[in-house]
Amino acid sequence: MLLEAASIEDAQVWAERFRQDTAATAVVCGDVSISYSASMGVALLDPRLRSVEQVMQQADSALYQAKRQGRN
Repeated sequence: MLLEAASIEDAQVWAERFRQDTAATAVVCGDVSISYSASMGVALLDPRLRSVEQVMQQADSALYQAKRQGRN
């Protein structure tokens, strides 16, 4: 997800709201209700980064840090 003109703080707030909404929403299939959660990484588009791949690597590193800290 790209958030145009968002600060890192704004992106973190958005990600947390999305995480909470995801955790509060169950998928219903027939008689089965499935709850799920999400972990996300947030990265800032920094002029020192030379490629989209570098930005994605930063977001990926943040994602795995979130997972190491307990997921969701």
